[in-house]
Amino acid sequence: MGDYGASNHLENVTHAWLKQGTYQEDLQKGIENVRTKVGAFRDEAQQCHAQETHEDIRLLSDMNQQSRTLASFYQRFFKLLETNLGLEQSDQQSSSSQPRISVYDMVNATHILHGTSISMNTRANADERQAEAKKSQERLLKSLQYDPNLVPRDVATQIRLGYRLTNKQKAKAATLIRHENFKSFMTNTTSSSCLLVNGRDDTAAVDGISPLSLVAAQSTESFMAAGDPSTPFYVINWFCAEHKPGLVVGNNATTDRCPSRMMTSLVGQLLEKMIDSGVEVDLSFMYDSKWRHVEQLKPTTLCSLFVRLVEQLPQGSILLCIVDEIVLYETLALESDTKVVMGKLARLAEKLSTGPQIFKLLATCQNRALGMAEHFGYNKIVNLGGSTGSDESAQWAISNMSMAY
Repeated sequence: MGDYGASNHLENVTHAWLKQGTYQEDLQKGIENVRTKVGAFRDEAQQCHAQETHEDIRLLSDMNQQSRTLASFYQRFFKLLETNLGLEQSDQQSSSSQPRISVYDMVNATHILHGTSISMNTRANADERQAEAKKSQERLLKSLQYDPNLVPRDVATQIRLGYRLTNKQKAKAATLIRHENFKSFMTNTTSSSCLLVNGRDDTAAVDGISPLSLVAAQSTESFMAAGDPSTPFYVINWFCAEHKPGLVVGNNATTDRCPSRMMTSLVGQLLEKMIDSGVEVDLSFMYDSKWRHVEQLKPTTLCSLFVRLVEQLPQGSILLCIVDEIVLYETLALESDTKVVMGKLARLAEKLSTGPQIFKLLATCQNRALGMAEHFGYNKIVNLGGSTGSDESAQWAISNMSMAY
């Protein structure tokens, strides 16, 4: 009996020992399996990190290259602006000489950032997609009553009339393009911004166009002429002096809807440039009521449409929007719509303060805009002096002017 108990005990111990050995073996296999998976995960993580590091280095290199390209671009821009304004010529020479106006199509050629994909998405049937998009784009341009020749004529007019400016008026133009706030506004390519320039001239005592209008027109020409295929610049503009409110006579007369007309042109210009540069424009958000509101020239709808188009520009694109002599739209009849439009544009610059698109809004006035000031911070308003000195001192400033960038 005692031997049987001892044998049974030994059997139990042996069984437990064997079971424990099997458990340890399974545990060891489990540990090795975990180690293998951890090693594989670590290797994969290292590969991902290496890829991310490589991508970061590539992006940084691209940013540095773009920064160098943009720096070179702005050097060319300010040199061209100075030259095209004729600031080194005498008033007599510039008045008698013919203005040099480049072909507007060349001036407004749109450039796309090299290596950037401009397709918004890919769909199965590309031909059908393009046909639908083209149909919507043509419908929008028709609804806007967009005239592609309108702004080119305005730019040419401002440049032609600008060559009749006196030395004193040219000195005002020189003061603006040498102003630190203006240079900072034009050369900052990392954030969206807006700038209001008040010339503070006595409009009753001057004749002809504003010196700031000449700067606006020449900025358009110089900005695009200085570009190259690696710089994604778009320029759109509106010259209020060329589209003044009509005189209201009698009770049956209707007031011109100038602010809305301005927005239809800005939308049309932007859409045209996007199409010409190959950007795939998505207008699927234009449902029936929006189409009606566009045709009715509702300023809020036009502004909303403009914002949606800007947001479809390629990442890194820079859009310069110039509105010249906006003070002419600060009349009692137009003030409400003008505030809506300019307020929306200023808020767009704030919304895109850090990108991905860069939107620059430049508004100029020969005298002083009052209602618009609330949409620009105090540090975003440039007030030029009302006097630039005598003709002799102005000519000295013009002759000795040099852009040092």
